[in-house]
Amino acid sequence: MENEWGNLAGDWDSNEDVMAYSELAFKHLSKLNKFNDANVIDFGCGTGLLTEKMSPLVKSITSIDPSKKMIDVLAGKKLPNVTVINDVLTSETINKYNLKSASFDLVVASSVFGFIPEFGKVITCLKSLLTSGGFLVQWDWLSPKNNPDFGLTLESVEKTLVDNGFSNTSLAVPFSLSNPEGDMPVLMAVAQNP
Repeated sequence: MENEWGNLAGDWDSNEDVMAYSELAFKHLSKLNKFNDANVIDFGCGTGLLTEKMSPLVKSITSIDPSKKMIDVLAGKKLPNVTVINDVLTSETINKYNLKSASFDLVVASSVFGFIPEFGKVITCLKSLLTSGGFLVQWDWLSPKNNPDFGLTLESVEKTLVDNGFSNTSLAVPFSLSNPEGDMPVLMAVAQNP
């Protein structure tokens, strides 16, 4: 998987679809008003397009991605309140980087969970890092009825969040992107750590 994503790193920030997705995700995230003095995790941050947009509005961001080439692009942006971690997220990673001590108020994950088998385990790890009252916000491609192996369904995301003890969950399809094969809707989930 590293080579696949790593090969895209050089052109990622100039890809019109990637930029549009990032802009729309940030627009909808901004409506939630969760930035004030927040410590944030950008999980699966890629080259940091969303990190870059949030950086001036939050206290700190820990951006995590397993692709070294993607993380290198983000690190090159030299954002003063951003810490980059090139690793997969596991309980071992949490201990290795002492993440539990950071008290995160917000976790964002943009177009990530649909690419992770058994993403519920990662949700469990991320929830363990959230403060009480903190929020997880995710965007992922909505699974089309004609291709259930791509993306996620609203039902599967809601079940995973509820099974992990999140409350005040809300799910929507706030935007879609067009391609030659038609519209590709994006689901957005917001859930609170009680």
